[in-house]
Amino acid sequence: MVRRTSFVDPDHIRDRLVSLIRIPSVTGQEDAAIAEIANWLQRLDAEIDYWNAGIAALQRDPRYPGHEVERAWAPVVVGVLGGNQPGPTVLLTGHIDVVPPGDYTKWSHEPFSGITRGDRVYGCGATDMKSGLISAMAAFEALAEAGRNFPGRILFAAAPAEEDSGLGTLAAIRGGWNADACIVPEPTVRDGVPELVIAHAGAMSLKVEIPGQVRARQPAPTGRERARPLLDRLPGHARTSAASTRPRTIR
Repeated sequence: MVRRTSFVDPDHIRDRLVSLIRIPSVTGQEDAAIAEIANWLQRLDAEIDYWNAGIAALQRDPRYPGHEVERAWAPVVVGVLGGNQPGPTVLLTGHIDVVPPGDYTKWSHEPFSGITRGDRVYGCGATDMKSGLISAMAAFEALAEAGRNFPGRILFAAAPAEEDSGLGTLAAIRGGWNADACIVPEPTVRDGVPELVIAHAGAMSLKVEIPGQVRARQPAPTGRERARPLLDRLPGHARTSAASTRPRTIR
């Protein structure tokens, strides 16, 4: 029996990770990085689906999660490997977008340099989550090169727009790519130790309208100050969780 791990090359994984970090893919600017992944997938004997999902259609979807970064489309690429016998479909997936690097002067090196120090690679998005995405692609590639002696199908999907909504994953699902099981190599650490979590928190989006009169005020209130009357009405645990989330613009 062929050991699929023999087709995994750590140096190749590192080189690809560095290459991907060097393609800035801040949320809303993922096109070039998705195109590069599509090019890598084309070198394998795999079916590929690569498209730009229109935002207008996604906004009409009952599961539309909202989005913060303005865009006209969401680029998605999916690779498919079919096994030599019937079986379940397993999805390997992750997001390509990264948060903005912020103040460049706070970085020791250019944030999109992908610089290597020993066995570590540094750069904006290295942990969240280009390293996980490249690892998933390495597993997908090993399965492609080791033969199709497995049941079912293996999908690999690279999605945009995770940092502001999860819109990219919805686009992949609406593109027809569903699975019986999903592995997301998103970094999860507890007490300094990587952890495999067999669950998902899901997501919830809501729109809140607060009636009132518009009045000028200096300085302008922060988003948390505006939301304080609403937060004070939440149960204790929910109030703590809501107050600790990333800031959102409240209009």
